[in-house]
Amino acid sequence: MLKLVSGFAPAQIVPGLAAFLAVYAFTRLTSPAVYGAYALALALALLLQSTVFQWVQVSAMRFSRPGQISDPLRDAKVEGAIYQSWCLMVLGFVALYLPLVTCFRFPGLDRDVLLLLLPLVVLRGLVSVQQAFNRSRLRVLRFNLVEAGQAIGSVAFGVALVHAFANPAIGLLAGATLASLLAALPGLGRVARLSAGLLDLRRIRDYLRYGAPLTGAYALNFVLSSVDRFLIERVLGSEAVGVYSVAYSLVDRSLASIFIAINFAAFPLAVKAIETGGIPAARAQLRRNGGLLAMVAIPSCIGIATLAEPLASVLIGDRFRAGAIPLMAPIALGALLAGFQVHYFDHAFHLSRKTTGLLWSLLPCAAFNVLANLWALPRFGLAGAAWVTVATYALGAALSALIGRQVLSVPLPLGAIGGALLASAAMWAALSWWAPAEGVLELVLAIGAGVAIYWAIQLLINIRNARAWLAGRRAGRLA
Repeated sequence: MLKLVSGFAPAQIVPGLAAFLAVYAFTRLTSPAVYGAYALALALALLLQSTVFQWVQVSAMRFSRPGQISDPLRDAKVEGAIYQSWCLMVLGFVALYLPLVTCFRFPGLDRDVLLLLLPLVVLRGLVSVQQAFNRSRLRVLRFNLVEAGQAIGSVAFGVALVHAFANPAIGLLAGATLASLLAALPGLGRVARLSAGLLDLRRIRDYLRYGAPLTGAYALNFVLSSVDRFLIERVLGSEAVGVYSVAYSLVDRSLASIFIAINFAAFPLAVKAIETGGIPAARAQLRRNGGLLAMVAIPSCIGIATLAEPLASVLIGDRFRAGAIPLMAPIALGALLAGFQVHYFDHAFHLSRKTTGLLWSLLPCAAFNVLANLWALPRFGLAGAAWVTVATYALGAALSALIGRQVLSVPLPLGAIGGALLASAAMWAALSWWAPAEGVLELVLAIGAGVAIYWAIQLLINIRNARAWLAGRRAGRLA
């Protein structure tokens, strides 16, 4: 699994670095109000993509044959039916979205921004489906190139176009749209070829039956992760949205990249385990997956919270920095809890193909998130929103674990979690004592020191057989 994780690592490392570069550039080229409008538009695009196309993406991931298991005729039929599903959703989305944008006004967003979201959502939906096939079939190089190219292109084109329009937010969104178009372009011929002909209604119905509950689940996940932006805009204004979104983007992207990178390799292995060895094999694989997540994500969360000021001094523009720093620690904790919910406990529903349970685990969280934000924002401002995020994802992880046990009991890797917390505590104590100053060099040295201390403690107490793993890697290189 570690070999697969490292293989998919560029697909997270490069977009993660691009996200940092975007924060660095966009917070210096725009005002908090403009960045707030851009963040609202991206949040709405995420909602639309999740609602319209997510079920197609997850069906491609679930029903495509994993790894090297290949049946060319079946694979072509599955891929064709998936792309037919995407085409049908594009037609329905365009037919509904254009009249709504024409007739109604969305608070905080211009109509030109809303119109630009149409091609952005459609193209990102297509790229996500193409990437689902690449990921499931372990086309590592192709997957990495698309992810890296789309991320770098969004930043580069955004910087180039930010002042090409009267509204700079349109320039940033135009850059993201152009990058998605270039990412989707090489596969358009295959999409046209495989989706031609009569509709494969039987397969499309099967995919819809599997993915429809997930559409509701992903829409509810949007409420958990993004609805606070819209509530902040209503209560505190677009400038507050800009400050909050910068802190959230910087922290959440860092931790989400870790979870996604590991999950890229871990989830196909869990699918293969349950299809070849049943539930016992799946639980054994899930325990290994969870242990790896804990070993990497927990110290990353604590490190980000500890180094919030040096990180902000390097990456965030002056107009955003003072408001963003106090938000970074609670957002990091919320992102950690969200990662375990989505990329670990929720796998019970995906692997069992009983995805309706996701809705029951997310509905209470979505309602709590909205009501708690409405209460906290007027009283505590942006700090209230950040801590509501922590409480929401704590509730979500607990409900996912409890409800998921009814279909597939996901083991809790307590040993790995305890070991990661112990080593992370030593890292936190050392970094807090050091208190690195602002600046790129100090930040790089602090990150390096934190990583070294954490893994030194892991090796010292041999957490999860770290010494045996290191010896095996060394022997492999010498062989």
